[in-house]
Amino acid sequence: MTHGELVDRAVRWLRGAGGCSVVFAEFMGVGVWEKPDAIGFSCWGSALIECKVSRSDFRHDAEKPFRRNPSLGMGARRYFMVPEGLVGIDEIPDGWGMLYVKSRHVRKVLESKGFPDRARCSEMSFLVAMLRRAQLRIDKPLNEWLRMEQPVGVCRSEAELTQLHISE
Repeated sequence: MTHGELVDRAVRWLRGAGGCSVVFAEFMGVGVWEKPDAIGFSCWGSALIECKVSRSDFRHDAEKPFRRNPSLGMGARRYFMVPEGLVGIDEIPDGWGMLYVKSRHVRKVLESKGFPDRARCSEMSFLVAMLRRAQLRIDKPLNEWLRMEQPVGVCRSEAELTQLHISE
């Protein structure tokens, strides 16, 4: 199994079982030290997945500054995703969860305990960098594009909201 295959699985897991509505893979934000393999965001917070295909890569990960000091890292929940049996649960750092991959299945074998003290500034910088990239790609202010893409049933103005409230 390659690193790229694991990252693809991590993205799918975050969108499905991970409950994230916005997911990014292998992007780096401006002013952010960390380049997560996969990170997802939802109304409840963020989830980060680090994919490891070798024991040496897993051991090397512990040397990163944001691993030695977890408050510098991103992700309200953090997981390692590895091929089943590569790393034991007893080797996982405090607070981290573990996802095993076997053929086409991902199994959560350890839930993340969460990281309330994390680099929220880095998460915000990451999201702003992604929104800026999107805005540059569509070549117009993002808010204009979002207004055109607004889903049916969403109130577009305060007047509409007032009208809906009155009619209920």
